[in-house]
Amino acid sequence: MLFGFKTIEAGEQALIKNHLGKAKLVVGPARVTLWRSSVEKLYPYFADETQYLEVNVKNGPRECHIGPVQMFLNPVEIDSIHIRDVVLVSANEALVVYRNNGSAKDVDPETKAEKFDRMVLYGPMRYVPKPGEWIHEFSWHGEEKSSSPQQGSGKARKVPGALKFKLLRTIADQFYYNVTEVRTKDDTMITVKLMIFFQLVNINKMLDNTHDPIADFINACCSDTIQYCSGLTYEEFVDNTSKMNDLETFKQLTSRAETIGYKVSKVVFRGFHSSEALQNMHDKAIHERTRLRLEADTENHRQCLLDLRLNKEEERSAKERELEMEKEEHQRQMEQARHQEQLRREAAEEDHSQKMLDSKLMKEAERAVKQREVEKDQAEHERALEEEKIKMSMRKEKQQLDLEKERLAHLSTLNADITKVMVAEARSPDKFIRIDNPSKADVHLHETHL
Repeated sequence: MLFGFKTIEAGEQALIKNHLGKAKLVVGPARVTLWRSSVEKLYPYFADETQYLEVNVKNGPRECHIGPVQMFLNPVEIDSIHIRDVVLVSANEALVVYRNNGSAKDVDPETKAEKFDRMVLYGPMRYVPKPGEWIHEFSWHGEEKSSSPQQGSGKARKVPGALKFKLLRTIADQFYYNVTEVRTKDDTMITVKLMIFFQLVNINKMLDNTHDPIADFINACCSDTIQYCSGLTYEEFVDNTSKMNDLETFKQLTSRAETIGYKVSKVVFRGFHSSEALQNMHDKAIHERTRLRLEADTENHRQCLLDLRLNKEEERSAKERELEMEKEEHQRQMEQARHQEQLRREAAEEDHSQKMLDSKLMKEAERAVKQREVEKDQAEHERALEEEKIKMSMRKEKQQLDLEKERLAHLSTLNADITKVMVAEARSPDKFIRIDNPSKADVHLHETHL
């Protein structure tokens, strides 16, 4: 463009190139005047919280920018930008990373090749590869994916390279496997179905000693199963299938697991398959044994029912006798209780009557005592009154005598004739004594003073 104007909006970036080949980066918002120049808008790349931008710089190492972030592809400095997903490592997972620390000691002097360190990163974490790092990708035996839906997924069959992943599980896990073409001691071919429980305990030991632990498990499990079944006949194997659940039977499996950093906690026997003809014969034998066992169980159950009925009838009779005896004992105890209650009532009534009589006698005795006390008090009171009257009469007579003495003393002081006075006062005699003496004899009168 010879001459013109160009608007760069907010949030955009553009690269302006002139006729001399020089380039200038313009960040919007901006209004640019063009003179013999061209405008190239830059494409934006955005990464959210679960992503990062992998930037391949032309004159430098690869850069990784974790989101959320936005960058523009500047062709002058950047060759390409890719949006990658962040590797999310859970709490029960681990990630194996190889890294070059940039030291000169890590370079092989003969081959001039760089040496890398291996790191094991445990979750939970969010990992973004740095320049010079890459993640170990595992390729193990896995379930066979069937092409037709009718055949199923074939979870008990393992094929190489079917399981590809980057995150190692550190928790307990399990897988199904069928050991095919196993021959017993009597040359019977069977298929043994197993379920193996294992757990990864040492990641570095596993990385140093194996590239496919599942394949090692399968090989060791097949070896132990073939070794165990080769020493038994078909009937002996059927009778001793419980030992297939014992870890002692799978010594090579447990030993190999320990060597590669795993721990086999349990092996579960899920059953077995044999040829169709042998399986039919075995099924018929099982049916016959089952029928006979059911008949024996039925007869045994019938006999048990008869024995149970007899035992129950005997127990019922014994319980009825016990109930009769308990009933009679109860009636006897009730009668004894009534008799004792009657005796108690009679004794209580007699005791009450005796108490009433004793109370009445005591009241009468108390009343007599009180009567005697009252009479005694009355007698004492009357005697006291009589004594008081005597004392009062004596005091009165004394007072009269005193008065009389005072009066006579007073009269004597007046020179009065006391005898005349007394005769004059005694005009009325106290008593008259008449004496008739016709014989004219001498009479003597003697007064007795009391």
